[in-house]
Amino acid sequence: MFQNGRDINIQLILFLTGFLLSLSSPAADESIIGNFLTDVRENSLKIKIVNDSSQSSLISKQISLNVLKPTGYFSGSTNNDELPPTSPFSSINSEISTYSLGVAKQWSFGLNTELSYSMTDTFRQYSSNPDVNYMQPSIQLDFETSLFQDIFSQRYQHLLNNVELEEKALKINTKIERKAIVVQALLDLANYLESIEEKTLLEDQCSKTSGQARKLSQKRRRQSISQREYLLSVKELNVCEANIEAVKKKLIEQSESIESTYGIKLSKYSGVDPGRIFSNLQESYLRLQTRSGDVSLSNKDEMLLVQTELEALKEKQSELEAKAKTNLKLGLSTGFTGVGDTLSEGQEQISDQEYPFVYMSVRLDFPLKDRDAEGNALANKYKLQALEKTKDLTEQQIQLRYSTLKKTIENDIKIYQKYVDNVNLSEKIVAEGRRDFNNGRLDFYSLTELSKSLLQSQRTLSGHRIQFLIRVVEYLDYYQYFDEYL
Repeated sequence: MFQNGRDINIQLILFLTGFLLSLSSPAADESIIGNFLTDVRENSLKIKIVNDSSQSSLISKQISLNVLKPTGYFSGSTNNDELPPTSPFSSINSEISTYSLGVAKQWSFGLNTELSYSMTDTFRQYSSNPDVNYMQPSIQLDFETSLFQDIFSQRYQHLLNNVELEEKALKINTKIERKAIVVQALLDLANYLESIEEKTLLEDQCSKTSGQARKLSQKRRRQSISQREYLLSVKELNVCEANIEAVKKKLIEQSESIESTYGIKLSKYSGVDPGRIFSNLQESYLRLQTRSGDVSLSNKDEMLLVQTELEALKEKQSELEAKAKTNLKLGLSTGFTGVGDTLSEGQEQISDQEYPFVYMSVRLDFPLKDRDAEGNALANKYKLQALEKTKDLTEQQIQLRYSTLKKTIENDIKIYQKYVDNVNLSEKIVAEGRRDFNNGRLDFYSLTELSKSLLQSQRTLSGHRIQFLIRVVEYLDYYQYFDEYL
């Protein structure tokens, strides 16, 4: 059984890997792997969790930019005072109502502006003079800035740049997390298929062992073999059946884990025709080898992430250093006011610019350096130095890993063929051993050892194939082949 179908799942894994190496082909979207990874992307709760967490983090980062968004206000107040007359000219009752409407904006180049309109309605009653009632509208434009922090050091521009870069880094990191889930799903599928293959082999061996045990039972009744050899056959049959049940249990666990983790049904992929052989995999890999000059190691997501984080941290450092500068605040307010018995009279005076006004202010805070900002800037400086070293380390690791993968995958192809040859040889040896056993030239214990050797050869091949798949997937990531499934 195993000889004819040899490892449907082995060939399937080869097919998966070979297909991954030729994702650029027109038929890529129609492949079983493409469908599987698409299912994972669309149904996996893990990916949905990553997406929601990423969206939450993006919104949290954007909150700090609210300071650059326009704000507005409307206010009103009324005062009504009744006072005892202290002279013939003092008022005994006053009612003052004030209403204001304004809009403000902090600009990224460092200037804070506010445009406001206010109207004051005043009524005063006198004991010995006529009552007075007038309205006083005014329009005012305010400018305020911290000269060294906001204008010279561009604090808000650095804040804006920092948030934009942090958002970019977050998106890259989210992509890496989603890719890890997709790749792990593929590896879980490969392990599941390897377990199916192991079960197929064990069932074949167990079937043969059962037949051999029956023959030994007959010989035992004729007393042509020892009790020891008969009991050994019973023991091996029990072990074989136990091993099958153990693999079945593992298959159930793997199946349920894949279906619950990634939200897919493995039954959709049960009828896959492998249709690929190792030579096709080797051909695909060699085709990529010719494109090695097209690989930009600096575009690998892990490298882009650390580069973006470094740029964001530099902007953060500039922002913190700006906050630590001397806080010299300058203010300028200018506008026009009017007064009249009616609102329209006051408005006419504003339109005619009859009563302009200008106010200027200066404020200097002490100490000249903000202690908290200085401490944060110093702490961030060391964090920046550490990240610069991390960037250099990541760059070295990515370059060396790419070179290592190219070499090890070439060796893996050669090693794989050796393991395939070993499985073929083990199958032939077991077949010969069974004939010798049936002819009485080989005892059951020796035949059992040959069967165990075949099983071990198959497990070695399966283990190597999984590790090979891991390295090929890692190699493919340098070509951004998984991006379409993210």
